[in-house]
Amino acid sequence: VISGLQRPDHGTVHLGDVDVTASPPHRRARLGLARTFQRLELFSLLSVRANVRVAAHLAHRHRGGADPDRVTDAALDRVGLMGRRNDRVDELPTGQARLVELARAMAAQPSVLLLDEPASGQDDQETKAFARLLTEFARDGLTVLLVEHDVHLVMSVCSQVYVLDFGQMLAEGTPEVVRANESVQHAYLGAVPS
Repeated sequence: VISGLQRPDHGTVHLGDVDVTASPPHRRARLGLARTFQRLELFSLLSVRANVRVAAHLAHRHRGGADPDRVTDAALDRVGLMGRRNDRVDELPTGQARLVELARAMAAQPSVLLLDEPASGQDDQETKAFARLLTEFARDGLTVLLVEHDVHLVMSVCSQVYVLDFGQMLAEGTPEVVRANESVQHAYLGAVPS
């Protein structure tokens, strides 16, 4: 709904002061929204660098700003993929392919970053490195919305957590408040009812 791929049943979606409820995804992207998908969505026959440069070029074309080549290289450097920039993305393991998606989203120079199950396919070390990146992005002022089932990742990087169960709000609050919620414990954290 936020990215514009589905219409809301009610309510509105705003990016900053702009109501984008009726706006298509490309307009939202031009206003500063970037996202990754649960299922990898990469240009598989292109290089790592070419995948990221697409977003940098489009951001430059529609919003101006820095040179797309500099933006591309900065995004790749930030996620640790400069050494693989010339490799085709279909040659990468899933964890690194997730970083290509992240670099591509960051090359769009977003103000809001939506991440859908980004830890899927990552090993423990990759997830820890990914968590550090998300923390850095948030520290730099980027708004990050994370949809994720990796409870440890969520609790380690999020300042505010919303827990849904079959589409209904189960709990919300800081990680500490959510972790202590009995309904969340039973539904997601493996607590056994007494």
